[in-house]
Amino acid sequence: MTEAVRSTIDKAYAGTRVLHGATLEVTAGTVHALVGENGAGKSTLVKILAGVVPADGGSLSIDGRERALARWTRAAARAARIGIVQQHGAFAGTLSVVENAVLGAEGGPLLDLAPAANALAATGERVGLPIDPWARAGELTLGAAQRAEIVAALWAGAKLLVLDEPTAGMNPQES
Repeated sequence: MTEAVRSTIDKAYAGTRVLHGATLEVTAGTVHALVGENGAGKSTLVKILAGVVPADGGSLSIDGRERALARWTRAAARAARIGIVQQHGAFAGTLSVVENAVLGAEGGPLLDLAPAANALAATGERVGLPIDPWARAGELTLGAAQRAEIVAALWAGAKLLVLDEPTAGMNPQES
């Protein structure tokens, strides 16, 4: 893969234009930082790419294939292997890390979580972010929760991992 994502996105909230022709290109194997003042639209752009917030217009190409922004959802982003770790986390606090990781996975109402838990733990070890897949998400420190979400996204096969201010609210050791 030579090109991961190329997008040009428009978004407005209550008539106020937040993004107009916001362009982002990410090539495989690269790391980028999206920098700007508060209110500049960074988080909005990230949430649109992850299918969390709908775009008003624009284009999105992943691996050279045009995607319909009008139908771009969280499920579509996951299927395109885009993972996101949001600033304030997205895990349900009453569920374990592994339960959060498999939410929305196919397999019906009864899923054997042990293989997923083992694979999550192995992924964490492999990338240097050890996690406890059975820990309740709501009982984790912010840093541990962010690590768990990163590991879950990688375990799910994310080719593009978007981190939306993952160290905000962390202490220096967690960062």
